[in-house]
Amino acid sequence: KLGRTRPATMPCDEKIDAPKVYEDSDYELRGCIGTLAPRPLDSALTEFALTSAFHDVRFDPIALIEVPRLKLAVSLLVGFSPCRDCLDWVPGLHGIIIKFHGDSTKRSFSATYLPEVAVEQGWSQREA
Repeated sequence: KLGRTRPATMPCDEKIDAPKVYEDSDYELRGCIGTLAPRPLDSALTEFALTSAFHDVRFDPIALIEVPRLKLAVSLLVGFSPCRDCLDWVPGLHGIIIKFHGDSTKRSFSATYLPEVAVEQGWSQREA
């Protein structure tokens, strides 16, 4: 599935996904939490910003001394559509949701990449 970002300057009644907290000096990711379930923007923004800053288990919680150097980025994913194949998306424009089943198990796996992830990591479509 693909999702496109909505420019931050547009009025928005859409749903929110994945506030990310960065340290300003080198834009090191410090938290990223979201949902693909629709949520009202006004209530979800506060909830997910706090959750990504203090409860993303992949990172230590934000310390008070870090606050002046932090930047917050928000990605709003809208307009999902199925892909024709694994290369039917544009890095930096589309987010991707990958779902698959394990070969030897009946377990399902999934990953979600926001539109900016492939560009930030220098990944091609195949590498993502």
